[in-house]
Amino acid sequence: MTTQDKPPSVILLRPGAVPIALCLSRVAGIRELVEDFTSWDPHSTSLSPGILAETLVSALLCGCRPLYKVEEFWKQNRIVEHFYRDDGITAEQLNDDAYARLLDSLSRIDCKSLFEIISIRMLQYHNLEIVLAHSDTTSISVEGASLINGAAPPQKSPPVKEQSSVIEKVAVKNVFVINRGKSKDNRPDLLQLKIGLCVQQNGFPISGEPLSGNASDQIWTPQAIEELSAMLLEKGYDNVIHLADAALISTKTLKTFVQLAIQFISRLPETFNLAEEVKIEALEANDWEELGILAENEKSAAYYRTWRTQREIEGDTFGFIVIHSSTLEERKGKTLQTKVNTEKKGLENQSKKLVKKEYACEADARREGQLLHEIAEKQGFYSEVEVTMVEKVKHGRRGRPKTGENSEKEISWHAEVKIGSIKPEMYERRKWLASTFVLIHRLKEEKTSEEILRSYKNQDKVEQGFKFLKQPQYLGPVYTKITSRVKSLGYIFLFVLLLAKYLEYRVRIGMQQSKGEIKRGGQKVKNPSARTILEILNMMQIYVMNAEMKLPDGINKNILNVIHWAGFNEDVYIHGYTGDRFVGAKGG
Repeated sequence: MTTQDKPPSVILLRPGAVPIALCLSRVAGIRELVEDFTSWDPHSTSLSPGILAETLVSALLCGCRPLYKVEEFWKQNRIVEHFYRDDGITAEQLNDDAYARLLDSLSRIDCKSLFEIISIRMLQYHNLEIVLAHSDTTSISVEGASLINGAAPPQKSPPVKEQSSVIEKVAVKNVFVINRGKSKDNRPDLLQLKIGLCVQQNGFPISGEPLSGNASDQIWTPQAIEELSAMLLEKGYDNVIHLADAALISTKTLKTFVQLAIQFISRLPETFNLAEEVKIEALEANDWEELGILAENEKSAAYYRTWRTQREIEGDTFGFIVIHSSTLEERKGKTLQTKVNTEKKGLENQSKKLVKKEYACEADARREGQLLHEIAEKQGFYSEVEVTMVEKVKHGRRGRPKTGENSEKEISWHAEVKIGSIKPEMYERRKWLASTFVLIHRLKEEKTSEEILRSYKNQDKVEQGFKFLKQPQYLGPVYTKITSRVKSLGYIFLFVLLLAKYLEYRVRIGMQQSKGEIKRGGQKVKNPSARTILEILNMMQIYVMNAEMKLPDGINKNILNVIHWAGFNEDVYIHGYTGDRFVGAKGG
């Protein structure tokens, strides 16, 4: 058989979503910005920190787990040789040692500023605004024998609140410790780190950072809001409204927001007496603004009514909106009856104990009964005080008295409070108060009650980002030995989230513009999640014939559409990044 008669050599490869992830990394500018931030000599190595960051983020996004198998991951999909053809990179170079050096390099730079620059760049590139900002944290478990055995003992971070100067506060805040804390993924047995994340109204990241495992939300979040506000102001965003969790609202936090001119919307905690005061005032005024149903799904959506006022807290004026929710009323109505029954049982038990007590005079007994009566009245129950006199014959000695023996009478007074049902008007009042909440705000421009309520309800956007971070097929537990590397890996996680959010956004926008659809299992997917998109892309196959990569004929329509909606062409699987075609981007 001659050389010309030999059958062609064909190898089937499954690069999956990797080329699209690498293209998105290139759009985000991860490679160039990491290289700008880090110190490296391009003459001594072709494997720059930028390439390592770009490939590590892409590998994690595409489900490479655990991290020590990253070299095997690149050898299997064999895409880097073609994507980095001009750089001469091979899969063997992308091993754990190389990525360990990357994590060490990242530990020596200001990764938070790097992440913020890339986040703002992506927002501006996609013509997205920052109207609202919300900050929150989640926890990620850390596994590894060396960490548990002492390399990173579960020590406590110094409490920020005990520090006096601003410099000391910043220094303590930057301490990163892997330790035990309140686990948000139900693994209190493991050491952990936390991830703090700030997003805008559509859930796109603005800022973020890894935190010590026992970092307090009540300490970090107000500081994060202060720093985020200053950073956004520096970049020209001077009208951003921050959404603050109710747990963060205190007189101290409010004073800080006023001093720094930070716009915010939050829920006024019930610990403020003012919360019940304005609720009662709204009930008595009975002058409601009917907002109606705000959600698209009218069957299960809440009907809202609002009432507005202004009050001062320690000399500063804030706006307040009392909001009544029909859904909240229905839910609270189911639990209120149980609570009422428990309260009545408690009052009856107190009455049983009271009736056993003996008092020397009627006035003392009546006074004690009146105290319990007032408690019952305050809780809304009908009650009645009954005082009775009890006579007992007192003998001088034990046993049955002899005939004709004189005996003394001992008189005692007893009080009993009969507890009736709860008063109907009080029951309705309590149900109404339970089904209302109060929003507190301080804004530069006047906004309607509906606008403020819609903004407040936007808080779940950051939770959607954390939900992605919690998916074990992408991030899962961390296995590493050095604390500084864990912190650097935390920033890599944030970049993974950033790319996932924009992949999801671009595909959804592409679907809308082309009026396309995704069919999976006989059903149409209207708003595919990042996970669904990656699962579709991971089915992509190519083949190598005589050392030349080729696209297969008849690529699955779902895969092809997703590639195009993301802003790229299927040729990226053969030639690497050739530019961004996304219509919603600047220049796209």
